[in-house]
Amino acid sequence: MTPPRSPAATGLRRALHHALGRSPHVDLHAWYLETPRLPTGHPGLRLAHMTDLHVGRVTPQARLDAAVDAVNAMRPDIVCLTGDYVSHSLRYLKRLERALSRLEAPTFAVYGNHDHWNGAAEVGRALEQAGVRMLVNAAAQLSVRGAAWRLVGLDDPVTKNHDVATAFGEIGGNEPLVVLSHLAEATHEFAARSPALVLSGHTHGGQVRTGGLVDHLLRRLGHAYIIGWYTVDRVPVYVNRGLGAAVFPWRTHHAAPEVACIELAPYGDDEAPIPSDSRVSRRNPFDKSGVLED
Repeated sequence: MTPPRSPAATGLRRALHHALGRSPHVDLHAWYLETPRLPTGHPGLRLAHMTDLHVGRVTPQARLDAAVDAVNAMRPDIVCLTGDYVSHSLRYLKRLERALSRLEAPTFAVYGNHDHWNGAAEVGRALEQAGVRMLVNAAAQLSVRGAAWRLVGLDDPVTKNHDVATAFGEIGGNEPLVVLSHLAEATHEFAARSPALVLSGHTHGGQVRTGGLVDHLLRRLGHAYIIGWYTVDRVPVYVNRGLGAAVFPWRTHHAAPEVACIELAPYGDDEAPIPSDSRVSRRNPFDKSGVLED
């Protein structure tokens, strides 16, 4: 009989799987965003966010399948995808299509740099076959629990395919905005539009975080926003770590693959004055019977 592994051995095994990039495990991060962009009594919006899937031989298919299962369990109003669905070829598009076709909520997507480098038209067709709506410098009007939203999708800023004027061109009125942009730095170009939230990816959270060295190198390359939450010109921006990798699979623990669930809501205290900035807190995305892995 094989003796049970000690907690230390189990933890080391998980850490090695993370580091070698072969683990199907996905971190689930859930956030509650109170925003002054929503009036008191607004029903809010729950969204799931995935990015940088990089389907192919470097990214385990089991991880992508686990991420889709996690998103469905969150029961979001919408799913948002922010680019880089492939790595260096289009060979694995059928895998991508099969996985994303299992998403149960309405799903919207923008392109990333790897999609353009390999063939954005083919990538877009695969996503559309999976039931995903592409937003290419375009906006979608949504109605969630009777409240109107605008979801704005920028084409990839890394390859200079984004067009802010076109993406926001048809927007009028006072609907709250959520913006999808593969690159967070593009937020400076549209922050004056006062979106409630910007979702981004691209950096893989640093992927191999070693005492700040990778963050330093990324900043030298012009990436100011690498992982997690930022306030950019008073706009809340979330930079997701992503699910896959394009070149090498290794990830350190603090940049493990991620699915995010973000619930947007108005400030809850009717008596207090509403601040001008948003407020973020942790929140379990599941029912009381569910489990949040972290």
